[in-house]
Amino acid sequence: MQKWIIDADVAFENAVALITALRLPSVEILAVTTAAGRVSPAQGRRNAALALQLAGGAQPPVYEGCTAPLVRPAPRPARLPSGADGMFGEKLARPACPPQKEHAVNAMIRLLLEEEKVTVLTLGPLTNLALALRKEPRIAGRIERVVMAAGSGLSQASYTCTAEFNAYTDPQAADLLLNAGLPVLLLPDEVLRCGGYLDGAQLVRMAGSQDPAAGFCLQVGAHLKAGAENGFSLPAAAAVLCCAQPERILRTSRCRARVDTQGQATLGQTILDEKAPAEERTVTVADELDRAAIARQLCALLCGEKEAAR
Repeated sequence: MQKWIIDADVAFENAVALITALRLPSVEILAVTTAAGRVSPAQGRRNAALALQLAGGAQPPVYEGCTAPLVRPAPRPARLPSGADGMFGEKLARPACPPQKEHAVNAMIRLLLEEEKVTVLTLGPLTNLALALRKEPRIAGRIERVVMAAGSGLSQASYTCTAEFNAYTDPQAADLLLNAGLPVLLLPDEVLRCGGYLDGAQLVRMAGSQDPAAGFCLQVGAHLKAGAENGFSLPAAAAVLCCAQPERILRTSRCRARVDTQGQATLGQTILDEKAPAEERTVTVADELDRAAIARQLCALLCGEKEAAR
């Protein structure tokens, strides 16, 4: 059984990722921690409560974390199409989820010191984990691996002209974690978006499902459809499957990885250097995913088909 902490800014895509993770029988989620990103930590907690309800089964605790990046102000929410609630303004009934008294950073430290062989899956800005590592360096030796959905190649930047959202929001945290000596698997944004794409036929299949998670995904995900496209991408859910099932990753490379923390035009840019000396190439980067297998499994999980979880 894999033990995970999922750290995320829980808007729509990450809510679907939580549902996906909770439906995998090989995974035990010790905690969900929320940080400022697409939504506030408090809104993320409320969105996470909805995801947990839709997933059914185990209900891990949700801890609110950092409300701002380590150094810089958070990007303006007005730039994000998902809106202040992270759900495109859809009127969704969220279950009651009183906040835990423990801060996410402290909860993360406690769990990593208590448990063995814990994976930290990060789906949002990396502030919580970076601060936890600064506060308690001993956790570096307790983390089995960090699977990080962040960063992008220069030509594929998805938020600014050079940067992906999670790396741009807190570049200092991202750079710290990529160079902290942790066992990091980096899942770049452009790789996940290709790997997590649900096509029109799969959306039709989900429309015929009675599972509330499929209905939620279709209702809110309709906002992601653009132009003549028949489907939409769920990159965070693809990250969950890659984390749980490494065989979904078909090709990787070893790189020296840095995030620009100073540039005016290139703040948050991820620099992946395959030409660095071998001893400096410490980060594993996913280059290609089994797109067809991920899409099939993701569709089946959201439709509540238990055999797809294995």
